[in-house]
Amino acid sequence: MNIFRSALLALAAVSALSPAAFAHEDHDKPEFSYTFPDSVKAHPALAAQLEKRKAEIKTEFDKDLADASEDSKLNNYQYQTDWKVDSETPDFLVLLSSNYTYSGGAHGMFWSSAILWDKKQGKEVKFLDLFADPEKAKAEIMLGYCAMLDAERLVLRGEPTPKDDIFGECVDPFEFGIVYPVKLNDSSYLRIAFTLPPYSAGPYVEGEYEFDTAAPDRITSLLKPEYKALFQTYM
Repeated sequence: MNIFRSALLALAAVSALSPAAFAHEDHDKPEFSYTFPDSVKAHPALAAQLEKRKAEIKTEFDKDLADASEDSKLNNYQYQTDWKVDSETPDFLVLLSSNYTYSGGAHGMFWSSAILWDKKQGKEVKFLDLFADPEKAKAEIMLGYCAMLDAERLVLRGEPTPKDDIFGECVDPFEFGIVYPVKLNDSSYLRIAFTLPPYSAGPYVEGEYEFDTAAPDRITSLLKPEYKALFQTYM
């Protein structure tokens, strides 16, 4: 991976941590918003986790605002996170958020976040934590993911992208994006979804990459026993 490419990926990742890192249109005053559905309160540990994140981001937002120059303050800072329940089973909850930040300049930065919540254990789990052998599961998932990413790029760009292009490699979605289950059939999922922020898989103008892939038996067979029912099994 070249140095410039690495810097862009790092920039995309930092956007979720530094609310005043990017830019958008002017507003009359600084704005901060962090919301989640009332239904989340039925899971006290989850609600507490979101409230903690909100407080941490608001502290950083206020610090960035206080440190900004008077000229920068005229552009105004913005930060917004809106969580929504994407899907729910008797034992599992998937929340997705749309996030946006602005600190002056040509445009802002937007990205998506995900929380996979184990309702029985009352805790967040990462997607690869669902598997008994995370590395093997990742390798299997990446096969379909990389092929689909190339297909998405082809649709957007009209021609294949060389692997050595700045936005041509198979970006690791577990490091630079979000991965979560989708397509509920009764209480089991059918597919695996991926969302990648601007500057990860493509330039800002291409926006977020969002697509999903199949979850065949070679992947679902690797699930931990307690998560076997999470996905529908098929060949």
